Formats: sequence, C-alpha cells, structure tokens
Amino acid sequence: MLSYEYVDDDRVVDRGVTSQVVENGPNVPLKGFKKTFFGSPDGNRTTLQAHIAKARVDHTFTDSLRGNLTVQYADYDKLYQNLFANSAIAVGSGLPLQVQLDGYQDFTDRQNLIIQTNLVSEFKTGPFGHTVLFGGEFGDQDTDNSRNDNVFAANGDDQITIAFTDPLDIPEFSFSNQVRDRKSQVQFASVYLQDQIDVTDWLILVGGVRYDRFDIDVLDIIEQNDGDGVNGDFSRVDEKFTPRLGAILKPAENISAYASYSETFLPRSGDQFLTLDLDTESTRPQSFKNTELGLKWDIRPDLSITAALFDLDRSSFTSVDPDDPGQVIVVEGSQTQGFELQLNGKLTDRWTIAAGYSYLDGKVQQADGGGNNGNKTRQTPENMISLWNDVSITDKFGIGFGATYQDSYFVREDNAVKVPDFIRVDAALYYELSDNLRLQVNVENLLDETYFPDAHSNTNISTGEPINARFTIVGRF
Repeated sequence: MLSYEYVDDDRVVDRGVTSQVVENGPNVPLKGFKKTFFGSPDGNRTTLQAHIAKARVDHTFTDSLRGNLTVQYADYDKLYQNLFANSAIAVGSGLPLQVQLDGYQDFTDRQNLIIQTNLVSEFKTGPFGHTVLFGGEFGDQDTDNSRNDNVFAANGDDQITIAFTDPLDIPEFSFSNQVRDRKSQVQFASVYLQDQIDVTDWLILVGGVRYDRFDIDVLDIIEQNDGDGVNGDFSRVDEKFTPRLGAILKPAENISAYASYSETFLPRSGDQFLTLDLDTESTRPQSFKNTELGLKWDIRPDLSITAALFDLDRSSFTSVDPDDPGQVIVVEGSQTQGFELQLNGKLTDRWTIAAGYSYLDGKVQQADGGGNNGNKTRQTPENMISLWNDVSITDKFGIGFGATYQDSYFVREDNAVKVPDFIRVDAALYYELSDNLRLQVNVENLLDETYFPDAHSNTNISTGEPINARFTIVGRF
C-alpha cells in the first residue's frame, strides 16, 4: 500500500472566553459573552502545510508466520499566532470591567520518519497454542521552532490591560520581539516481544516486554549567541524495559472477563521540548502504570454489555502554566481511578442503541505534599453519560436522537476555575434513496444549550457550538 496526503489549512484561532471572578472561588467561565472574540480578527490565524507519505507491505511467509513493514515520512510547516485573554474579569465588582491581553507568534518546521515492523508466528508447544508478536520501531524527528512575543505600541510590552467591551477594542500591536529560537532532534528505538498463550478453551494468558530508548538533543540558539558563556546545548538519553501482563477468562460462550497490567514509557512531544526549560526534570520521559479489570456479556449476538474498572498512575507530565497560557510546567504525577459501562447493539430489529457511562476520580500527586497535591486532575469530569438511538421507521426512513451529559470539571491542576456540567441533545433524520444513496440531516445541540466542552487554560475556555444543522449526501460505489 502506498499513500500520499497533502494538507493546506488556513483558519482563525479562537481561544474561547476567559473566566469570571467568583468571590472565595473557584472562578467560572464568563457568562453571557459566548460570542465575544477575545483576540484580533486579523492577527489570530494559523496555517499548516503538510506532506505525508506512507508505505506498508504485508507478507505471509507460511501458514503460521506473517509480517508487515510500515514506513512514514512527513514534513510539516506551521504558523500559529494569536492574541488571547490572560486574566479573569471581575463582573459585579462595581469597578470598570477590564481584561488583560497577551499574545505570541510561533513558526514550526518539522520533519519526521517513523519505521515499524512486526512478525506474528502461531504454533503449539504440547497442549498450548501460542501467538507470538515480535516487532520494532524507529523514529527520527527534527524540529525548528521560533517564537515572537507580541508588542503593544501603547506600552511597549507583550501584555496590556484594556477596557472590556463587546467587541473588544484591540490596540495596535506587532509580533516583533523574538523570545525563542530552538532546534531539536528526538530519536526513539523500540523492540517488543509478546506471547499470547491459549491454555484452554476458556483461559488465555498474555505476557510481553518492551524496550524503549529515547535520545534528545536541543539547541537554544538565543542562549548560544547571548555571550554569557553557555553554549545552549542540551542532551539526554533515557531507556527502560516495561512489562505487559494479562489474562482472559471465558466461563461461558457469551461471557468473557479480563485482567491486565501494563507500563508505558513515553518521551515529551516535540513542542514541549521547545517550551520547557532545558533541565533534567522538564525533559524526563513520562511513565504510565495501568491496571484494569473488564467484563463482556453478549446478551444476544447483536447486543452486548461491557464493563471495566481501571487505575492509572502517571508520573511527571506537563500542563499549561496557569499564569502564562503560552508556556507549560511540569506536574509531578497523578492517579486516576474509575469505571466504564457500555450497552451496544440492537434492542429490536429496527432500534439500535449505544449507551455509555463513566466515572472518573483523578487526583494530583506531589511527594512533598505541597502545591496542588490532592487537587482534582485537569479536565476530568466525574460523571459522563452518552445515549444514542437509531430507529428505522420504515425500510427507507429513520431517525436518530440522543443526549450527552458531562459533569463539571476543573480546568487546570490549580483548581482555580471550575466549568459547569451540561446536557447536549442531538438528533438526526435520514432517507435511503437507493441501496447506494442516502440523504441525512444532523442537528447538534437541539436545545441550544450554552456549554463549555474543554479548555486550554484558566482564561482560554472553549464554548460549545450553538444549535446547528448539517446536511449530507452519502454515496456508496
């Protein structure tokens, strides 16, 4: 298989609304201004040009041995520039309403090469069946990145406080103060081995091990040329073996249960090497430890229930700096526990349902007990419910309807801003003109609910789309 993808994207950057000061906290998203644009209509812009080439070869060597090789090369050229709100607004304080603005311009040029290969062998040793996976990965990513802070003409600074009006009266500014110019190279190599053992018809055991090595080199060109004697180079190498263990139990033909434990070892992403301070802690790879128990019950061949309990420990991850949305900081660790429950399939010949519920309890962990220790993890709604129904009224005409509930959540680990819960109702109509042609109308947010699905920082909170409809024609050939 050979593929090539070209991406040319140009769009406005909208960082959402800021937060509103609440006495004794936590703050909440600014109310009544979901259409207000906290930015510059001309200056908030992002463009992306990307070339992505991919090749994959699959080969069957024998009846019991098969393999594949995948190679991908990509070249990305991205511009991202914006002004954004950098302070909460004190509505109801009796004082004139004000908001602080900040901004920056980023240029990123990136190339990466990723190679992955796998061999799968199936054989028996005595009464036991084996499916053995052996594989490896190699990746090489080069990134050039520079950042210019904006400068407001009125005060010569990158931040300015202005009167809060709708629309905002944006003062004159330019992206003219270079604050970052860095090059980074990240290489990774991985080898993994896994054996799935069919012990009996009702018991399967899985065991595996993975080796990862990450090589990181960063050059800070501004630091190199500022004359303070520091050369601006930073390098580190990390390597680790991580296990994967699991068991699948089938006490009945239509019931299966599983237990698993796995560890994952991941480097920072490319952008994080460019925004973090170049020290040992900030560039240390992240590690994840996940323990999970699950159950699946096929009530009928076309209707099933699944359930899962999990415990995820995460160490040393990055988060947006609450005091500067353009930067990231290191958080020492977190633990998230929860469970999921899903019902999927056909209730009748004409009624299909997809329903789900999840419970999450995430907490920040810091060994010294200070800072954000014990706070809720960012953007972790405690309860989430989803429901979608698809009903065929006739052989050609059908309707869909459902709802999504998302509990309240804190935007960042400092728990300074809390986003309220919401319910969004959606609907759809479709008509089959023929076996190969379908007309469909989807209506999202049918009740025009004001909601905030996610957020980047305490002062950049995304607003959900108002009621909207989409008409599509689907053809099959």
